[in-house]
Amino acid sequence: EGTEGSRDFMELLFSFRSSVVMVIYLQLVKTYR
Repeated sequence: EGTEGSRDFMELLFSFRSSVVMVIYLQLVKTYR
């Protein structure tokens, strides 16, 4: 039961991290242009 919850948590964390990276990337692009 514990592995199921941790896997969902990892997927949530991964999606959150990727969205944060995208936001930072867009901010850098805006800064350098």
